[in-house]
Parts: sequence; structure tokens; C-alpha cells
Amino acid sequence: MRLGDLKTDPPVRMPNTSPDSNVWLVNVKLTLVPVEDLLSLPPTEDAQAIDALVNELNGLITWRNAYARSPYARAYGEFKVNAPVSPVPQLLVVAQAKDKPLAPIYGKVAAEWQVDHWQFSNVDLTMPAFGQPRSAFTGPTMVKGGADGETFLKAQREAIASAKQQQATIEASHQKDLAAATRPGTTYRGNVTRNGKTMLAEVRFVDPPPGSDARVAAFALTLPSDPSFRVEYTTKLASSLPLNLPASTSNDNAIPIVDSSEPPVGNLTANWSHCETKDPQGKTPSGFLVYCLQHGWTHHDLPLLLLNHRIEGAVAQHINGDYVLSAELQPTP
Repeated sequence: MRLGDLKTDPPVRMPNTSPDSNVWLVNVKLTLVPVEDLLSLPPTEDAQAIDALVNELNGLITWRNAYARSPYARAYGEFKVNAPVSPVPQLLVVAQAKDKPLAPIYGKVAAEWQVDHWQFSNVDLTMPAFGQPRSAFTGPTMVKGGADGETFLKAQREAIASAKQQQATIEASHQKDLAAATRPGTTYRGNVTRNGKTMLAEVRFVDPPPGSDARVAAFALTLPSDPSFRVEYTTKLASSLPLNLPASTSNDNAIPIVDSSEPPVGNLTANWSHCETKDPQGKTPSGFLVYCLQHGWTHHDLPLLLLNHRIEGAVAQHINGDYVLSAELQPTP
């Protein structure tokens, strides 16, 4: 601060002092001028706006981490987030601009002559809160409306826009591929395996149940070794790329880490709707598959992974071992 102006009333003797006292009371008016911008913490709405940008970008980073660890990254390519350098600077706002006089300050001071100079002391002179110089704040900072603040906001917004565009392209490609891979008439051949024993298998997508929406598909599972065997499934297509995203953390600015040991989430969820077999008692491998479906061993919404012209996942479950399908797309006749 520098003193821009000083005005006083004529001094009067300090009340309750002797007539020969050298203590005087002076009414003063001070006008102070900041020699640099004085800063303060931002209003709630400004802080929330910054937090919203940071959280949105962190959400995209979390999605990138999960995507990179998933099988979908190999199918749809790299997903980049050009995030600004962390940690996020503390947002500050200008409380008092440099070289702009502050509102006048009125008060009273005492003046006492001591040998060869006047000694002044505060009687009733209260300094209002002016804000603080930037050096008073620890850690990285940025000023709203300043070059550093605008640079940060621009970098955040550009990173978010770029990442969201990439994300939308990946999602659209996945949806297109998923629709094509489940079109009625599409056939996959491979095998069903349980506890090391394998049966040749065929999956053929068929028309979904009447009145189904666009996200519903259906397929029939058959086994060449057992012409009497047929299981029909109704499936729900994932509405967005299924990833092992972590639960949100208590710290909104933290970037959660995905557990890469988790299996990939299926982009189809299947439920059986009809079974046929000559062995309902489950004395053969194919018959036991039907037994696992009809006697409550198999969960609802079985996750199947349909990617890169392959369909994989458990089609029936049992405590002693699941029936796992792995089949490859066949050329269209």
C-alpha cells in the first residue's frame, strides 16, 4: 500500500488529560492505494465452475484408464486426454485492483510529542479487509480474468472437447459394430467348454421377440453332437461401451485407479427363454447344460463379450463349473 491522501481536523487535547499534556487527539481521513493487485478466494459460484471443469476432465481420464485396460482399446484405437499439468491452481479473484484508490478510512489517532518527534498511536482506526498480495498464498495460483486463469480455462475446455469428440466416435463405432454383429441370420461357430470338456457349438441370431426395442437381440444355441438340443436366449445390447469404471471417490479431484484384474464387462447380457433336449435329467453334457438353466443354477443377465468377430462368455452356470461359449463369426452364405 501507499498513502494516496491524508486529511485531518485540527487536533484537540486528549480528553481526561492535564492542560499541560502533550497528548492530542486527531480525526483523520486516509486514502490508501494498492501498489499491486490484492487478491482473495473466489465466490462459491466461481469455485464451483472450476470444480465442474476439473471433475469433468477427471471423469474422462478415469474413462480413458478403464478403456485402455479393456479389450475395446485394441478394436477401436487409442483414446487420449490432453490434460493440463496438475495440481490444479487455486483460483483467486481481484479484491482491490492495483493503483485504484480504496474507499476512505475514517478514524482517530493519538499524537504525543516526545523530545524531538511525534509519536502516533491508534485510538479508533479500523482497517477493512483489503485482500492479500499473491505472495501470501501458498502453492500454484491463478487469477480470474488474468492471463494465467484464462490459459488454464482454455486448456481445460479444449482438453474436454477433444476427449469427448474421441469418446463419441468410439461409442458410435461400437454401437454400429454391435448392431451388425447381432443382426438376424448372423452365425458364429465354435465350442462350449466345461471343466476341460468341449462340445462343438453354433450360435445363430434370430428375430427378437415381437415388440422388442432396438436394443434387444435374440440367438439360438445348438450343438451338432446333439440334434435335439436347442436353447434360445434374449439379449440386451449395451447402450454404451461397458468398462470397469471405479466407484466415485470422496475426493472429487482424485483420479480413481481401475482394478485391471477385473474381467471385462460384457456388451451383451443374455437370459435363456426356451430349452429343448432329449435328456432333461442332465445325464449327458448337453442335457446337463439344460439342467443348469432350468434348475436355478444360472444367474440372470449373463454377460457376453461380442467383439472382433467373436462371441464369448458363460451360457450356463453351475457351482462346479460354467459352460463357456467361444465362437467365431462365419461368412455370410
